[in-house]
Amino acid sequence: MSKEQDHLVAQANKLRLQVADAESALGHLKAKLARVESKLTGDPAPETGLDQLWKLALPTARTRSSKIQCRTEWNRIPKHERPTVQLALDALRAWNRCEEWKKDGNAFVPGLHRWIKSRQWENLPETSRHDPHARYQTAPPPPPAARTAEDEAALLAFLSKPVKRMNS
Repeated sequence: MSKEQDHLVAQANKLRLQVADAESALGHLKAKLARVESKLTGDPAPETGLDQLWKLALPTARTRSSKIQCRTEWNRIPKHERPTVQLALDALRAWNRCEEWKKDGNAFVPGLHRWIKSRQWENLPETSRHDPHARYQTAPPPPPAARTAEDEAALLAFLSKPVKRMNS
């Protein structure tokens, strides 16, 4: 690319970020307005997808983030690349259950805005079956085989034989 094209690409990226920040601020103001109007009318405020994500997130993820940061990161994702609300909620539920986040008292839970920024709904956690430490765990015992009457008779005959002692 030429120097002029590089400058235009950088300028376009800067403008995209500014638009995302403006959309975030606008979304925050709309949510605030909806809450105030709901107090005036007595009707409950409509819940957005981001509100649902916020409620579903672990408390640790909420304390390491803010709604404005989450809304900013959400708006930075192009609309055609954003997941549906249900997909994002399902992915967050999976991450909330994963062992990686639960260890050390939820010490490894990222802020919700970082979860959105890294698009973690595209990268679901591995289940315990794929636990890296699973190879060090013992395998469950195999189920007992079905015994026939002949097997039981042979086993009973073997067990009823007197034991020969070597040094008695």
